[in-house]
Amino acid sequence: GSLKMVSQPGEGTAAIVVYSSSGEGTGVYAYSQTGTVDVYSAGSIYVSTNGNTYGIYAASDDGVVTVTNAGSITANSGSYAYGIYAQSYANVYVDNSGTIIATSTGVGSNATGIFAYPCDCAGLDANVDNSGSMSDEQSQLVAGFPGLIAGIQSFLGEGTDYHVGVVTTDD
Repeated sequence: GSLKMVSQPGEGTAAIVVYSSSGEGTGVYAYSQTGTVDVYSAGSIYVSTNGNTYGIYAASDDGVVTVTNAGSITANSGSYAYGIYAQSYANVYVDNSGTIIATSTGVGSNATGIFAYPCDCAGLDANVDNSGSMSDEQSQLVAGFPGLIAGIQSFLGEGTDYHVGVVTTDD
C-alpha cells in the first residue's frame, strides 16, 4: 500500500517537537515496504537527541519516495543529524522551499540537511546445497553461471549496480 503523511499549519501552528537524552529521535517517520511514501510538511519540526536524529525519515523498499518541506526543520544531534533522510530502491524526490538546520556536536559525527538516496542496484542471493547427492546440479549451476550473469546485465541495463551472493550449507 501507499503512505501519505501531511503536517501543515491550521488555525495555530502545526509543530512536532522531539527530545531524547539517549537513543535516536525522529520527527516524522514514514516507511512502506512495497508502496509509495509521500510526506508533506509546512509546519515546524524540531528534534534534539544525543543519538542519530532525523527531522523527516522517509523510506520505501520498492516504492517511490516524495518529501516536500515548506516549513522549518531543525535536527540537533550528538551523533548523526539529518534534516530530511529519503531513501528507496526506486525513485526519490525531495522538494524544499522551507528552512532546514542540521547540527551535530559529536566527535566524528555528521550533519546533513538533505540526504536523498535512490539505490540503483539489485541483489540476488542463492543458497546452494553442496552435499554429494547434488553434484550433478552443482555442475549445471557452475556451467550456467555465465549465462545467468549475462541475463542479469541484459535485464538491468548498463550502469546498474548488482550483487550476487552464494551461500553453501557447510558450517
